[in-house]
Order: sequence, then C-alpha cells, then structure tokens
Amino acid sequence: MFLYLFAIKSTFEEITNGDYDYLHEKAKSLNTYIYFYSRNSDNKNEFIQNLLKSEFENVHIATMKITNVNKIYNDLSSELPILTKVFPDRINDFKLRTTARKEDDIQQFISQTTKDISINLFGNFKSIIGLNIEGGSSFHLRANKGSPMIQLYKKISKIYYNDIYKMTFAYTENTKKSKPALTVYYSKHCVRVFKGNDMDLNEIIFQNRFSHFHHFEREEFLDVVNKTNGMVFLIPSDHLSSNEIYKMEQSSKLMCGKFVMGWSRRDVTQLGHDFRVHNDQNSEVAIVNRETDCLFIVNMNAEMHNFKYYVKDALTNTNCWRYPEDSTKVVKIHYRKTAILLSILTSIIFAVFAYSTTRSSE
Repeated sequence: MFLYLFAIKSTFEEITNGDYDYLHEKAKSLNTYIYFYSRNSDNKNEFIQNLLKSEFENVHIATMKITNVNKIYNDLSSELPILTKVFPDRINDFKLRTTARKEDDIQQFISQTTKDISINLFGNFKSIIGLNIEGGSSFHLRANKGSPMIQLYKKISKIYYNDIYKMTFAYTENTKKSKPALTVYYSKHCVRVFKGNDMDLNEIIFQNRFSHFHHFEREEFLDVVNKTNGMVFLIPSDHLSSNEIYKMEQSSKLMCGKFVMGWSRRDVTQLGHDFRVHNDQNSEVAIVNRETDCLFIVNMNAEMHNFKYYVKDALTNTNCWRYPEDSTKVVKIHYRKTAILLSILTSIIFAVFAYSTTRSSE
C-alpha cells in the first residue's frame, strides 16, 4: 500500500524481492530509490520518518528487508543499510548507491541524484546541433510558455543521472501558441520528431535514450536485440578512430529510424564472442535485423562503397542464419548462409576448373 504525503511530493512503500521488477517501470516517471536494511535492523522506522520530512518532489522510496533468502543481494549485505537509485533499465542496478546510516546520508544522496539538467535554449535553435551526442540522445522540447509539459520534461531530466546516461535535455518556450514537439537527435545525421499534446514523454524518452554513439555494455545490447533491430560496432580499444567515427556517421544516415545503434569495446564486453567473431583486435559491425531474424557481420576496414553496400544489405537480405537460433531466444548466432554457401560454391567451381585443366593437358 502506498502512503501519499504532500500531495505529489513523495511516496513510500515496503516491498519484497518479488516486487522489485515493477520499480523499473515506476522509475520512468519518478525518481525511484530502494532503502535496503537487514532483518535485524530496529531503526527502519526512524529512517522512514526522517524521509517523510523530505521536501523532495517527484520521489518514490521503497524499503526492502534483506534476509538470508535474498541471495541476489548478498554483495550488498556488508554495506547495509544502503540507499540505491533505481533506473528504468536494469543494466544500471546498484551503480548509484550510498550508505544510509544517518539522515544526512540520505538527504545528500537524493539531492545529488535528482538534479534538473534541462537547458533553456531561449530560441537559439542552432545551438542544439552542438550538444553532446556521444553517449545518450539529445532531446529538444518546444512548448508554449508555462506549459505543464515543460515542467514534466524538467522532472524527467532528473531521472536520467547524467554521469551514467549522458543525455541532453533542452527546451524552448514558444512565443506563439502551437502544439508541443519533441525532437530526438540520435546523431548529427539522424533526427526524429514527435508532436501533439498527447505525447507520452516518459515512454518516448525511455525508448529513445540511446544515441547512435552510445557505449553499450554486453547485457544492454543483448537486451536491445531481444526486442528490436540493433547494430553494434565492435571496437578493440576505448577510443574511436577517425575512420570508425566516419563509418558510424555514415551508418547513422543509412539506418536512421530503423536500428538502435552504438559501439562497444569488444575485449571488455565480449560481445564479439556472442556473435561468433572471436578476434578482439578486429573492428567489425554486428547487425541484428529482428524483422528477418538475421545476423550480419561487416568488416569496418572495408572500402567505403563496400561497407555501405553490406550495411544496407542487412535491411532486406533474408537468406541468412537465424537470430536467435530458437524460440527460447537463446543468444546463439551464426554467420549468414550466403557467406557459407558462397565459400562452398567457390570451392566446387575451383575443383571443377582444376579437373578440367588437368584433363585438357593430358
């Protein structure tokens, strides 16, 4: 049961291990936290009372008792009690947390992790082009001055902690009355616009949070391609070369609106091994088309015209091995059939040619 105080300022609840998943959904619209405490703790109520005095808005705090059966949280036991921020995607679980042994710990932690990072452009539309698009997407909301949508947008900006998501939230207050519009910049070459008073800002921002230069972790990308089309540039180092950046920019043009895209340091995430390409020194692109359930591997060192050809080919080619391999969505991926068949056909032609040459010389 929820306890609502100060109208919409704060909500609190006690949860169990089985209730945890739904908090990720709640985290799309509220700054959401979990206060973990041990089963022997006798000061939980004291902390809750202190939290109830909070003046923070748009905050939801759940309390959860960690017992011996909560094995998933064993790594937290030595730090108890702790307060951790819940993000809309599970990949960031426990990345942002603090010990919570006194009221100041809690107050300071919430203050640091609920900062409004939205930027008022004051009509300077050109400046959005120069905003950071190397991590998360850049968003630009245009709405009438005093619109409730701007206030909601500013609250959502507090949810996506900047050091983790690296997203940009810009807005402009229209001087003339018009319908609100939200522009998403995935790169300098790929933009999408949403319009209307009925826009679900929470869901739109969550679904479009990755720019085309997002740095993927392993589970993060595999989660993407369990649901939709995705392509990841498998890079052997922490830094993108000028050639890699250029080819990512060109891919952003080709795949705009069709694929979630980003890059990953392959020897750290081991994503190449998931896609059956095991040389961690190569620069390659793994493209998963979920409309055809196909996997394609493209060499990033290919000439530009060949590179573009193979990237575009992934949009329509259906003559391939399937991704995933079976209906249980196990991540077992194979090279495209065309590459295997071409290799076999080449071997047969060469053998026939060699045989014919030998017969002619006799």
